[in-house]
Amino acid sequence: MLNGLKLGVFFVFCLQLLVGCSSYSHEKAFNLFAVTSDLSKGTSVGVVSGRTCSWSICGYPLGRPKVDRAVIQAVRESGHPIRYLNHLKVKPSSWNVFFVGRRCLDVQGEAFQ
Repeated sequence: MLNGLKLGVFFVFCLQLLVGCSSYSHEKAFNLFAVTSDLSKGTSVGVVSGRTCSWSICGYPLGRPKVDRAVIQAVRESGHPIRYLNHLKVKPSSWNVFFVGRRCLDVQGEAFQ
């Protein structure tokens, strides 16, 4: 019985190493990300940043981080009526601890109103 338990724990540990330790690190950039349909030349309010994350359990994601959610957070935190973001950078990050993991998308760009 004890050998079977040890084998089961070892199998789960090995499976976690194969599945749960994956990450991605591809940074992407957008020249223009429109929040509204008005794209006339605006006034810069500075650089804004936002983040969205999702969790995973045993390698199974409980959602996906999305760029639009991170942009919405950046616009809300700016306190200005933002029309578009210029030179938007999207950088993914992730971490895993045994059976729990977290994937995030960080966005940063110059906001215009």
